[in-house]
Amino acid sequence: MILTIDEVKNTRFRMATRRSGYEAADVDVFVDKVEATLHELTDERDTLARQLESVTSTVGSGANDEELRQQLEAK
Repeated sequence: MILTIDEVKNTRFRMATRRSGYEAADVDVFVDKVEATLHELTDERDTLARQLESVTSTVGSGANDEELRQQLEAK
């Protein structure tokens, strides 16, 4: 099962009835870090997908290697 950013953000943990449970504040901090990481990875994935689409469409138009290299370096 793959978690979405919203699922991570909205995850809540039950409070432990004994002292052996996790501290809620520690769990909240961890979930916040996971959420931020997922946002960064999602943004990076979207950027890479756009770059790939751009390169793929350029290759289909018959561009040479130097043109492709310049496009990739510009991004």
